Amino acid sequence: MATSTRKPVALVTGGGSGIGRATAVRFAELGYSCVVADIDEQSAKETLGMLQTPGIAVQMDVTMATSVEAMVTAAVQRFGRIDCAFNGAGILGASARIVESSEDAFDRVMDVNVKGVWLCLKYEIAQMLQQEPVVSDPARWADKPNVCRLRGALLLVRLLHNLPQALIVYRPSQ
Repeated sequence: MATSTRKPVALVTGGGSGIGRATAVRFAELGYSCVVADIDEQSAKETLGMLQTPGIAVQMDVTMATSVEAMVTAAVQRFGRIDCAFNGAGILGASARIVESSEDAFDRVMDVNVKGVWLCLKYEIAQMLQQEPVVSDPARWADKPNVCRLRGALLLVRLLHNLPQALIVYRPSQ
């Protein structure tokens, strides 16, 4: 099998700040070309300026299918393929007790954190299925933390932190 000299391509949503930015920088350090996608185009461009490899900044909204599809199209137009994706776009939402939270606030968090990941996977996987597979060494990834595990742990800590407040809200009459 011939060895390709092409850089692998990583697509990172939420790449304009925080964990997404750190992930894009790390991918670049590992030699990946990066698609840095974020709702805040200026932040995505700032991250792009930190990378040591070729990349593009894409302004997009993970809650809109047309925006996600355009992001994948931009990645493929620039680099010809997507080798991996880090769907890190997410929001915490308001820090309020459930009884004080609005349904709209809940819907926004679910749209970004759940529907957004689903939409990204839908279009990323569709693209990857059209590509020639790349042979990879699974052992290379065996010791890497899973971001879903980390996010789940953070959510659990946040829920437990707010639990005493939630319990105080409802006091049955004696």
